[in-house]
Amino acid sequence: GQFSLQEALTVEEIGQDKERALQPVDNALRHMPLLRLTAAQAQPFRHGQSIACGSSETLPLRIYNEQGLLIGIGQSKDNSLLVPVKVFPDDIR
Repeated sequence: GQFSLQEALTVEEIGQDKERALQPVDNALRHMPLLRLTAAQAQPFRHGQSIACGSSETLPLRIYNEQGLLIGIGQSKDNSLLVPVKVFPDDIR
């Protein structure tokens, strides 16, 4: 995977500095292709609506807004629609 033993922390290290142990959610998703949405696309996606997109990628995609914030995971359907699989709340990082 993407995580290495050099990045691992002991239970004691985590106990001393919990914030250091936290990783951004998208670190675990970096193996997925990325798709950035415009504001007009991101709004309906965030509300669980499928949106038109030109992605022919068949794998799950990590979806970002214009500001570069992870907003969810989507899947292309019929090479024309992006279907939300998981939409993240605003406060997830």
